[in-house]
Amino acid sequence: MLQILKIYVSKIFLDFYLLIKGFILSFFISKKGMNEEIDFVVLWVDGNDPKWRSTKVEYEKKYNIYKGSNGEERYREWNQFHYWFRAVEKYAPWVRHVYLVTCGQVPDWLNTNHPKLRLVNHIDFMDKNDLPTFNSSAIEINLHHIEELGEYFVYFNDDMILTKPVKPEDFFQGGKPLTCAAGFPIRNSVANEVFRHNLFTMEGLAAKYNWEEIIRKWPEKWFNHKYGKYLRHNWRICKDLYMSGFHYVHFASPLRKSTLERTEQEFKKAFKETSHNRFRCPSDITQLLFKINDIAHGDYIPCSPYYFGHYYNLAQGYKVISNDIKKQRHLMVCINDNPDVTKENFETIRSSISEALESILPEKSTYEL
Repeated sequence: MLQILKIYVSKIFLDFYLLIKGFILSFFISKKGMNEEIDFVVLWVDGNDPKWRSTKVEYEKKYNIYKGSNGEERYREWNQFHYWFRAVEKYAPWVRHVYLVTCGQVPDWLNTNHPKLRLVNHIDFMDKNDLPTFNSSAIEINLHHIEELGEYFVYFNDDMILTKPVKPEDFFQGGKPLTCAAGFPIRNSVANEVFRHNLFTMEGLAAKYNWEEIIRKWPEKWFNHKYGKYLRHNWRICKDLYMSGFHYVHFASPLRKSTLERTEQEFKKAFKETSHNRFRCPSDITQLLFKINDIAHGDYIPCSPYYFGHYYNLAQGYKVISNDIKKQRHLMVCINDNPDVTKENFETIRSSISEALESILPEKSTYEL
């Protein structure tokens, strides 16, 4: 009994030592430049396209789909995508190429001859037997199969938009992506899709990593001061070695082809199963697994959970969102549609946010005709 108590006490002291050591060393992680070229990748679908909607309905009849991930708000067309390109040209002129990934759809206002633009069809990099797909998770986990895509890229959904000038170092430093490795307990909810996906990823896949070894190897990344209040969760994980989850905010993600390739090699079965799901499913893996893979390999630069910007759900109030865009409070914003927004309210909300985007991005970009 005494021997067990000694082991327990020694572990507490060792963990506390790692906490102090890591926290202090985190202040000495130097900021590095980024000389390599970076691409942007964005997914888009025209939810108003009659042909696409007809195909979607046809496949919905064939599959027992999870309704929580496939509501109308997932595909609702905002008619604001041109602002995404204006923001890229104005705030990130240094980008090498912009990859627009669709099922073959092309916005009628898009200048397809732009020297930086690359149009990519799902069939160009996904297994034809998995198409057509209406599953963004299936698409994003296969992005590394885009042949011309560079090693370094930032992955956007079309509801994420830059609102301030950004530098390459805002996404990568010294060839490593900026990532927040702050722990965060996943709260159970039947209706919470984020919970269902994250729980599957954390308990089913991330548990395969040796987290005790990872924490001891890179304490300055695990107990980094930039995580703020979320450090307490990392301390609990260190004590219990139970991975309840990571703090994940829905922003554009700096990713590397090599990370996606490495992750696919480690989790081939999960990649194959998600790729095969035509519609989003609670057991899908997502880009969260790429982040976890980099954390497990110590292959990242720590950053604050909200370094990249602010996430808005339309249920929070569109006036707040519009005001923050006009005042350019963040590097980027993510405006997530919500099933509670009725068709009657949608146009009012859409007009208000469009007006805000027009106020900071009034000039047509060279990506537009």
